[in-house]
Amino acid sequence: MLDAAETRLRVGVAHCFELVIDAPLYSFAINGPASSGFSDVVASFKWQLPAVLELDSAAAAGIEFPSGSHDLSGQGYDPYLQWSWSRDIRDGWGVAGMFSIFWFTGRSSQNPTFEPTFEVTRDLLPSVGSFVEYVGDYPNHAQPSQVIDSGATWRIARLQQADLHFGFGLNRASPDHFIGFGYSFRLDDLF
Repeated sequence: MLDAAETRLRVGVAHCFELVIDAPLYSFAINGPASSGFSDVVASFKWQLPAVLELDSAAAAGIEFPSGSHDLSGQGYDPYLQWSWSRDIRDGWGVAGMFSIFWFTGRSSQNPTFEPTFEVTRDLLPSVGSFVEYVGDYPNHAQPSQVIDSGATWRIARLQQADLHFGFGLNRASPDHFIGFGYSFRLDDLF
């Protein structure tokens, strides 16, 4: 499977509050039983919470609209809730994580699906960082998927970043291996 670029639009509408739109992603089936096509559109909001004991955290909620290709799209409106956190430790080290709950209306036997993540980060240079992350998907009444994702980030300029990541699955329900790269940029002070 080869996925085209993910596109996320984030717009700050108030202090510590933003609206988020995830545009459809196109997936190309290379071999096997996978299907090609567009994913669904996701609309959500995110609220940056006050720091407590040097722990930064945010809450998010959203809904996925059944707008993609028939084989890849959900069968209904799929909501989710998410809480993310991060903390700098010292000497360039940090930890982060996220806990998400998804409801898939077309696959009600898997509801709810829990997704915990845990990440260790390390600044290698002022503009280069690295990370190792555990991601688990735990659907109700189904085998979980667990992966290790690792990689590096390069802050090209203040508002631009490139990243490279690779990983592998930890069980049969997970992909054997994967690799990806990305480029992101911010447009500040538009309004």
